Amino acid sequence: MKIHEVVKGTIETVPQGVASNYRGSCPSLNEELDTILNDFELLDLKMKLDALKKPAHTRFLGMRRMIKNPYWRYSFVAASLGLLITAGSLLLTPRSYSSEQMFDRYYHPENVMIVGSTVRGEGDMNQALVKFREGDYEEATLMFEEGLAQDPANVALRFYGGISYIETARYDDAIKSFKAVLDHKDNLYVEHAEWYLAMCYLKESKPLKAIYLLQKISDNEDNLYWRDAEKVLKGLKRPS
Repeated sequence: MKIHEVVKGTIETVPQGVASNYRGSCPSLNEELDTILNDFELLDLKMKLDALKKPAHTRFLGMRRMIKNPYWRYSFVAASLGLLITAGSLLLTPRSYSSEQMFDRYYHPENVMIVGSTVRGEGDMNQALVKFREGDYEEATLMFEEGLAQDPANVALRFYGGISYIETARYDDAIKSFKAVLDHKDNLYVEHAEWYLAMCYLKESKPLKAIYLLQKISDNEDNLYWRDAEKVLKGLKRPS
């Protein structure tokens, strides 16, 4: 058995062709393999020097073992290579996640921006946004609802109210709020409403509706959320 046979994946511990495939597709694996092979001769030399330090009868027994099994030292390389290929396969094999898992991974309310100029007038509305920033979503929800009772066309209140509904597990109300923002069309919240509406559909286990919106978002590279939408689409477990 030659050392190049280990690299080519022809020994029993590594299936035929697997090592060469990973060498071509995973640069980090290439580096690990090269490190193992470069260090091999140093390891071999160290073992020989250690053997010389032992008493004569011990060295004799060690030499008998080497003569009986001259390729024993290659097992270290084979084992290391097997571990690297196993790790590489786990990294390269795509995984799929449920709708709710994808929601947990990509829903980030802390990233919601406050556009103060869109909420004008009443001091109560400013106080609602303060509660929203502080994470007091129960109180913020009540204030947003009071504001919408006075000004039903205010898309800012609709949008922030929608996020507050998500945070208080009122997903149906959140969906209605985001749809109202989208129906308005001409406002600063359309992109955000699309994304968070898709998140609601994921949370409510409605993957087909989520996929429709996420595909629309990912097709537009000018959209703020297109990269995240693409990642969700790649990782989302498709309905059977």
